[in-house]
Amino acid sequence: MEKRLVVASHAAVVAGNRAPYEALSFSVSFWIPSTWTDSYRDYRVEPSEFIRPLPVWGVGRPQRYLPLRIPRSRPDFLVIEEESFSLSAWRFSRWARRRHVPYAVQAAENMNRPLPRVARQLRRKVLRDAQLVIGRSPAALDRVREWGFTGDRALVVHGVEGSPRQAPRPARLVVGFVGRLVSAKGIEDVIELARQHPEWLFRVAGDGERASDLAAVANIECCGPLTAAQMGDFYDSVSIVIVPSRTTPTWTEQFGRVIVEAVYAGRPVVAYATGEIPWVSSTIGSATVDEGDLTGMAREISWWTSLDDDAWRRRLTDMQAAVTVHFSAAAAVAELRRALAL
Repeated sequence: MEKRLVVASHAAVVAGNRAPYEALSFSVSFWIPSTWTDSYRDYRVEPSEFIRPLPVWGVGRPQRYLPLRIPRSRPDFLVIEEESFSLSAWRFSRWARRRHVPYAVQAAENMNRPLPRVARQLRRKVLRDAQLVIGRSPAALDRVREWGFTGDRALVVHGVEGSPRQAPRPARLVVGFVGRLVSAKGIEDVIELARQHPEWLFRVAGDGERASDLAAVANIECCGPLTAAQMGDFYDSVSIVIVPSRTTPTWTEQFGRVIVEAVYAGRPVVAYATGEIPWVSSTIGSATVDEGDLTGMAREISWWTSLDDDAWRRRLTDMQAAVTVHFSAAAAVAELRRALAL
């Protein structure tokens, strides 16, 4: 008899986050908050044969939302796609323990940051009985080991949809930035780099609290938040993408999705060596500089600009091949299948 797998996840309100599980060719159902809010939009989840929307308290609070009612069904395995120190992971894991359902829990947190005592207690209880931890980066797996987990751990990356493509370079050097317009994403560094290099054009896709600061810089063009369908045209319009993310006391980059998305779109990337960015960049052969090193970032941008079209294409082709092997949607599905022993 085919096993029944259930994935409990607030992130699954986005269809793309369900895709790796749906591609398993396996009976998978999802328990998802019936409504959710993030920085970009409000979501309302419609029920289907495989989707069970759940009423929750704390809509839009990833670590603090609480499912109020959990379905009576008894799966063979439960994947809790939440952090081990979250209220939702504690609630789902308690439900699983009481019904003797084995479960896995996700680990994307890559900092051993101070947590309130209650969060540490929840984390201990969730990890104590987990059969598996699905880590989204090597550092995240290291953290759960530091927190006392001694069971099975598996690295399952956030796979990137799409296929590699090569678009012609713009005639003029155009530096691109994609992300939230906040200090942690290095928006001040984008502004300073633009001021240091008035001969370059900067195009910025995103929205956030620092959006108004960009308008005062003549060579920065603000595109606002773009849909996934619009991002292809954005990448075609730039020559290179920068990712100047900054580490804060409570956050550092957990993946750096923009890096692999840009490379797949045929654009090189220069990023600060922050959080998981060195792991991702070294895996695909992308460039990093020390955090805050605008001189180094400008030097890397100029180096890419100096390449002729053939050399540019060869290097990007090699990087795209590495993305396909390590960070593509197909790679993520293969890792997930191995982790769940399907």
